[in-house]
Amino acid sequence: MGGRAGTAIVAAASVLIALTACSSPPARLPSGVEVNVKQYRSDYEVRRLQLEVINRGKAPITITAATFRSERFTAPIAWHGRPTEVPAGITRDLPVVLPAARCSAAADSPSRVSLSFTLPDGGHGRHTVRATDTLGDVARVTGQGCLEEAVDRIARVEATALGVTGDGPHSVAHLTVSISPTGSGGAFTLERVAGTVLLQPVSGQDWPIGETVSGTSPAGTVILDIVPNRCDAHAIGEDKVGTLLPVHVSTPTVADGRFTLPLDGTIRDRLKDFVARHCGFGS
Repeated sequence: MGGRAGTAIVAAASVLIALTACSSPPARLPSGVEVNVKQYRSDYEVRRLQLEVINRGKAPITITAATFRSERFTAPIAWHGRPTEVPAGITRDLPVVLPAARCSAAADSPSRVSLSFTLPDGGHGRHTVRATDTLGDVARVTGQGCLEEAVDRIARVEATALGVTGDGPHSVAHLTVSISPTGSGGAFTLERVAGTVLLQPVSGQDWPIGETVSGTSPAGTVILDIVPNRCDAHAIGEDKVGTLLPVHVSTPTVADGRFTLPLDGTIRDRLKDFVARHCGFGS
């Protein structure tokens, strides 16, 4: 066989091997790899969800990309992180920031997560799994978001000012909650504001209000008189949700709904400073 013919055959064989390698089917997601969705306390304020990748298999897997999809939200959400190895028997969390809730979605709409991954043998693939939600966090997040949206159409309820009277352990904070009707139809009842692990009323467990608000009600305010719920320096330093005051409302379709009282960063910081000074941790 001539040199040119032999070279041509070798070249053709090389191309065939390359094409065969390129056309290798993608790897299957190993058995035992599951996804659960959840929120930690530190996720509440920033509307973050954790994609909990659980590897019950026998070999590690590396996640290179992930996308969360649910009809309960207005758009899919991609995880933006570095490739993350999930060893056998280990769980890793992939955080995603949630978009607005889609309030027209069915309550039982499933959550799905698409995972791009590589395996120790060099295989790689992409697979979509139905995610579990063992604590019902998606329903809670979307329920609160949709309730707040419905209330906002009628009146804006938010913290707008903070004052303090007294000094040290005798001090009391006074949080002004403004109610600003929009002029639209509908009504809700502002039932109460609940305390937290950090803040509580001067007396009792929550601040009863019991005021019905319509879109055409006059603007008004409610003052919440606040003292610390506890004086524990470590707990205060590690607290993530102590200033997230739950507002309880009822509507013609919701007997007891809840959303977090909106307040800006300045008021939040002043509340924490008040607690520190009241408890003797501040200067």
